[in-house]
Amino acid sequence: MFYYAKTYETFYNTAVWAKHYLNEGLFLYAYSVAVVHRPDMTDVILPPIYEIYPYYFYNVEVIQKAYFYKQTHSTHHPVPEYDEHFGYTIYANYSGHYLNLHPEQSMSYYLEDVGINSFYYYYNLYYPFWMSSAEFGFSHVHRGEEYFFFYQQLLARFYLERLSNGFGEIPFLNWDVPVETSYYPSLEYPNGLEFPYRPPFVKLHEYFYNYGQHWTFTSSYGYGYSYILDWEKRISDVIDYGFVYSNPDSPDNKYYGYIWLYASHLLGYSFQPLDKYQVVPSALEHFETSLRDPMFYQLYKKLWMKFYRYIYQYSSYTAHDLIFPGVKVTHMEIDSLVTYHEYFYSDLSNAVFDSSEELLQDSFHVRVAQERLNHKPFTYKITVQSEHATKAVVKIFLAPLYDEYHRYINISENHMNMVLLDYFVYNLTTGENVITHSSYDSHLYGPDPISYHELYKQMKNAQTVKGGWDVNQYYYFFPDR
Repeated sequence: MFYYAKTYETFYNTAVWAKHYLNEGLFLYAYSVAVVHRPDMTDVILPPIYEIYPYYFYNVEVIQKAYFYKQTHSTHHPVPEYDEHFGYTIYANYSGHYLNLHPEQSMSYYLEDVGINSFYYYYNLYYPFWMSSAEFGFSHVHRGEEYFFFYQQLLARFYLERLSNGFGEIPFLNWDVPVETSYYPSLEYPNGLEFPYRPPFVKLHEYFYNYGQHWTFTSSYGYGYSYILDWEKRISDVIDYGFVYSNPDSPDNKYYGYIWLYASHLLGYSFQPLDKYQVVPSALEHFETSLRDPMFYQLYKKLWMKFYRYIYQYSSYTAHDLIFPGVKVTHMEIDSLVTYHEYFYSDLSNAVFDSSEELLQDSFHVRVAQERLNHKPFTYKITVQSEHATKAVVKIFLAPLYDEYHRYINISENHMNMVLLDYFVYNLTTGENVITHSSYDSHLYGPDPISYHELYKQMKNAQTVKGGWDVNQYYYFFPDR
């Protein structure tokens, strides 16, 4: 309805109606997808999702504190956490702060980073898995290539973080072995229901997974284990045959199935719903929260290996394919990479409920302060010798040199662990060229988007990007931190 509305006025009126009558999560997702894909919405700015729906990004302890401050708010008797300019500030920690369920909780500062999780959410708004290329104008996008590269980068980046914390390879997921990785999200839905949690060493077979639940006819998810095994076998067979499609453009997507969809439900350890209106999805079943669960990476590593099963059927590139005649990198210098944690502030006001009068007065504000990983700027200098003037594409990768046991990783085995930091076109001149680039020059990464409250003030003051604001603050990137 939103996407095919013929005029802006029709779209607007339909959205106003839908916001009042439809489920708020359904409205938010459908509206957001329509905004980023409608040609007449090019200049519309979506506020950060972690400020629209903070329940999906901050744990229940934070939300409860916001409720407390709202109910006890008084400008006559302010508490130390109150400031007349910013309102209340809640200093938040991560779910691994007071729970000790699994060693990988030590990486919760990365897994629960609101910038990374919101980036993944917005990526899936721009590239929804259910969208048909022909119907929604995606014919020019190489969806398989895009999908493969995107998830390879997520996996490689997470592997680097694992190495930094003393962990090694992302474990390989086997459907027949109990899942050792437990996960307690510490999240709560707006209606008060808790997100499902996964105990350690859960068994995924139908008998164990559905024990005591009513699922036989009401939920096809209850058969997820068997469906996934069938679909995996079919995809492996067709890969060995030669080619495969894996999205709505597939000639037979019912035959190949939706492994990711059913696996997210199965691994998230969601309960089987009694009907379609009473569901409690797990963290793995939301784009906003799926990166928080370490099982996300185990699942996508398993799916990713299907791609490599296909790729390895073809011959490798030769030196002749890859060489750049007359151009040679002779030297490279790079600054030390220094990381640290710093506080990030985001508006939490949408977590509480305001009356119409309170909204008009804009009298109550609460924000979250949470430490997040950042790094000091660094610069690299690349010396290139060229026999002639030519254009070149420079690519900068970050990759581990050693594994968790300090064993050297051969580059032929290491290509899948490489994270692309930057790429750009450079005009080489004859002779020696010294290319200098900063870590913050990369167009692949960007700053956090502008906050909801700041965006609202700009709108009231009728300020635009031309007025001097950083255009990057209005778009969504993997965080340059």
